[in-house]
Amino acid sequence: MLSSFFIQLSDILGAVLIFPSSCLGN
Repeated sequence: MLSSFFIQLSDILGAVLIFPSSCLGN
């Protein structure tokens, strides 16, 4: 239960970090 929350959290965090860098890096 808790581990699935952390998996979701890391997934969201990864997307948040990757999205702006892909926009800026182009």
